[in-house]
Amino acid sequence: MLDNSETDIYNLSDYITIPGISSTDFSFGDEVFFFGNIETDIKATIYKTQLTCNVLPNQYISTDNPTFNADQDKVAFTQIGIFDTNGVMVAIGKFSEPITRKYNSDMVVIQATIDF
Repeated sequence: MLDNSETDIYNLSDYITIPGISSTDFSFGDEVFFFGNIETDIKATIYKTQLTCNVLPNQYISTDNPTFNADQDKVAFTQIGIFDTNGVMVAIGKFSEPITRKYNSDMVVIQATIDF
């Protein structure tokens, strides 16, 4: 019997036979009933770092693309690169949809969250 403490270990293979990785002694579609309720919980610590990047009104408003027309087109961001103090890129993030901006537009605030 389990008393729900973190030290109790429940090993299903003590009660039923579980085939190994290299085993060929099983078939799909076997009807084996397991009577009872099982509750699981993932106990993991997730560390997050949140970075705020301010793009000022007159920053990143042009491109090297020769087909770009500054009077009609908008510059679109599709990803962000995070660099360390030595200028080495350490992370790349992709946006779910492009961020567009024109000359003299408002400041854009981009928040990037890194999970590790």
